[in-house]
Amino acid sequence: MPTPLDDAQRAVEPTVPTGTVTEERPPAAADSPRRARTRDRLVEAAWAVFAEHGLAGASVEAVVERAGFTRGAFYSNFSSKEELFLTVMARGRRQWIARLAARADELLPAAADAPAVVPEDTVGPIVMELLGSPFDFRRDALMQAEFRLLALRDDDLARAYVEDRDAFEESLVPLVTDILQRGGRRALLDPRSLVRLLAALHKETVVDALLAGDDEAAAAAAGHAAVVEVLPLLITPPAA
Repeated sequence: MPTPLDDAQRAVEPTVPTGTVTEERPPAAADSPRRARTRDRLVEAAWAVFAEHGLAGASVEAVVERAGFTRGAFYSNFSSKEELFLTVMARGRRQWIARLAARADELLPAAADAPAVVPEDTVGPIVMELLGSPFDFRRDALMQAEFRLLALRDDDLARAYVEDRDAFEESLVPLVTDILQRGGRRALLDPRSLVRLLAALHKETVVDALLAGDDEAAAAAAGHAAVVEVLPLLITPPAA
């Protein structure tokens, strides 16, 4: 299913008048395995280059050099740095949601195999497991900050940014609600607001720790501790 980022990606693909000479990719066709591998390597390289230099500071040359290709490989797959950036973000979001679904299956097995409730002392850690990024914390923080800055400067990207954030939060709501119910708890505020508050707290705590010079393990632990500490204030006590 297309995501808001996929829609924004298509929106930045330029429409070139017939006869215009430009370094654009050829007409879309079913990707061959070789082309798919090329795109994957370009996207993986771009994740690192964009995180290190930002969209404006990154060059096509830097991306293709890190991926081990030439400019021709870039322009046969992407029309611009902007399209590549949105492809990077869209792939990251799809990977995060796939990881979220897998972790939910592990943390909340089928009812027939699961205990009646989640033990009270594990509710916070399980919620934290769902909020944690599956990526390099520092690069993920840099990419999210870059995307937000771009969105603040561009109305179309702003809409895609907000829609993508909202869709991600919506994917968390039923999982967090299920965890709380199994622990005999419920949110003291709207579940969507609870998810947004906890996600923001986790993100800001991790970023603050990284800015303070902590390594990624310490930053992750700080984010975990912050959520586990605050969560009991936002949910009901365990059922008697």
